[in-house]
Amino acid sequence: MSPSPTMKVDGTKTREEFPMLKTFDGIALTLLIIGGINWLLVGAFEFDLVAAITGGSTSIIARVIYILVGISALYSLKFFPAIARQQTLD
Repeated sequence: MSPSPTMKVDGTKTREEFPMLKTFDGIALTLLIIGGINWLLVGAFEFDLVAAITGGSTSIIARVIYILVGISALYSLKFFPAIARQQTLD
């Protein structure tokens, strides 16, 4: 059986066959960038941008944003094996 254009030689599927995962990756990256910028501002200037925009760090909206950023960080842990494989191939 020859592999399809979207299938790797070892028979596993590529990211193109899972467009929802690609969307999740983009959302996670966006939230991690927002979280990273927020932590940069907190560390450098003691200014919490999320809290300033949402009316305080204990507001429901701020807490939801903090939780989504944390979930994005956990979701992004899945990239470490791919990065490690890529480094061993170089």
